[in-house]
Amino acid sequence: MTIEERGEHVKTNKLCFNCLGAGHSVFKCRMPMSCRICKRRHHTLLHQPKNTSAAPQVEPQQPTSSNQVDEEEKKVHAMVASHYTTGQNISLLATAVVIVKGEHGNTTVLKALIDSGSQACFISEKATQILKLHKSPVNLIVSGMESIKVRVKHEVKLQVLSQWENYFKLPIKAYVMSKHLTSNIPSSIKMETDWPHLQGIQLADENYNASGTIELLLGVNEYAAILKQGLIKGPPGTPCAQNTYLGWILMGGVTMKLNAQEKSLTIMKQEVNIEDLLKTIWEVDTDSKRSLTQKEQLCENIYKQTHKRDQEGRYIVKLPFNTPQPKSPEGNTREIANRRFMQLERRLNQNTELKKEYIKVINEYIELKHMEEVPKKELKNRSVYLPHHAVIRDDKETTKTRVVFDASCKGSNGISLNDELLLGTVLQDDLRSLIIRWRTHAICFVSDIQKMYRMIRIDNQDSDYQRILWRNDTSEEIKDYRLLTVTFGTASAPYLAVRTLMQLADDEGDKYPEAARILREDFYVDDVMSGADSLEQAVSVSQNLKRLLQLGGFELKKW
Repeated sequence: MTIEERGEHVKTNKLCFNCLGAGHSVFKCRMPMSCRICKRRHHTLLHQPKNTSAAPQVEPQQPTSSNQVDEEEKKVHAMVASHYTTGQNISLLATAVVIVKGEHGNTTVLKALIDSGSQACFISEKATQILKLHKSPVNLIVSGMESIKVRVKHEVKLQVLSQWENYFKLPIKAYVMSKHLTSNIPSSIKMETDWPHLQGIQLADENYNASGTIELLLGVNEYAAILKQGLIKGPPGTPCAQNTYLGWILMGGVTMKLNAQEKSLTIMKQEVNIEDLLKTIWEVDTDSKRSLTQKEQLCENIYKQTHKRDQEGRYIVKLPFNTPQPKSPEGNTREIANRRFMQLERRLNQNTELKKEYIKVINEYIELKHMEEVPKKELKNRSVYLPHHAVIRDDKETTKTRVVFDASCKGSNGISLNDELLLGTVLQDDLRSLIIRWRTHAICFVSDIQKMYRMIRIDNQDSDYQRILWRNDTSEEIKDYRLLTVTFGTASAPYLAVRTLMQLADDEGDKYPEAARILREDFYVDDVMSGADSLEQAVSVSQNLKRLLQLGGFELKKW
């Protein structure tokens, strides 16, 4: 078959374009193979020779309008680099092996192409991931041959270090390319050379004659920054050498004999729309913390101004209301809570085991002084009653029954307690980041804080906003109780709990600095996932973490 007939055969029979197997598409193909000619995800037998003249890593993207084309053509600066190989001549491009350092101290060694025709630097996505670089959003157009274009969405900041000059540091900003910057440089042919005029110099790329992947491209500004005095020219057919802080870089035409008649041509053309760079002025600076909203700032101010500690070191906090005069106490919540309690009581009477566990949990609240009966003289105080119910977790080994308080239950005026509480801002990293960071430790540990919410007391002035109704048996009189700790079910509970951990790290962190860092960075709500580089360090830091938390009345369990 011709190549076109092969492609049509694959389409007609619904075969995979990569492995030619049936039952799946190329997007779901798990075979590690790819085209041996252009390295794309299709079978070599389906390769179209007419497409090889274009850079394989750039996907076509048609402009949406002629105006967009005109605008892009007017506001771009281009970089063109080429590498041409024939049977007799090889044109060397300047390459250097550099040490690259990220913002967080991560380092790696990359092969860089030094291009004086480029007005921008580029880095591969692979290198960005290795260095764990923080990507800032941009909106750029990179163009290849003719109308082939790809959009660049991110830029990163990093430092380029020299393998020869210990003091040399070059900070750069590079645009992230999701695919390879170019094909391997030089070509797959390995040169065997011995040039007398280049003997004894420290080369920036000692393997300049071996094919390698380019992960970093340095532009004209960086080229000017690395230049040093010194230029060595040899006889015709040999490269010249330029002295730089990265070492001597080689470039120019080389005449030599090759074993096979092989020709290859690599052309790169990168176009950066400088006008789009102005848009980053209005982007959020992702290197700094997100600015708090007005309500988040109000919640933070309330916590800072009102939190305090008792004689045992436990924290006492106030409920962060979004209004100075809450209206939820005016909604006749006791009557609604009473009806809900009657429903709960009927359910408990039908399940003896559940009732036993529920009574056990409520009595524990009373015994630990996390809940108290409301004195008769205070029954008429402004208050909010919270309905409560049981949540059963059969997968839990310890507490299978948990009492959940419904602070979202609306009163007769249509307002609930949660409607008037501020949520606060997110203070901890997302779980994905925490787990990835956790996996970098040689020795890991996990644990969680026992009854974290209930280890933080609510100010006495606010405890009446957390009243409940309860009796152990229908033969008893229903009594009014109030919860004295941060309550699971209130909208502000997660913020108050996590913010208290942060406050503990601020207040007592000077005694245990590493434990304080873990408290700030390695917790997800009440769970800690951290570690160290050795067993001794892990034991030490875990013990210090326990001591630090105990100063705030918290206890770690389930190590």
